[in-house]
Amino acid sequence: MMIILIFADLRLLTTEQNVQQNNIILVSTGHILGLGSDMVRNGYEARYKHQAQGIAKAKAKAKAKAEGKYRCHRVNESLQALGIVTHRQ
Repeated sequence: MMIILIFADLRLLTTEQNVQQNNIILVSTGHILGLGSDMVRNGYEARYKHQAQGIAKAKAKAKAKAEGKYRCHRVNESLQALGIVTHRQ
């Protein structure tokens, strides 16, 4: 929303007095667009990293299951005796 407002106010004035104002508007707009693109890139890299971690974890879990080394979460027997926790398969 803020970027749209900056572009809406981006009027290049032609008088000598407004040259400095034009430069300030252009620099600030470029800076905000740069910040936005950095935020998008950082978000993309974080999602890519987390996805790769999830895939590696799933592969390790599948390998452990195939080798018979994987144990499911254990159920607390005292809570199960009270009927609070049931074993999920």
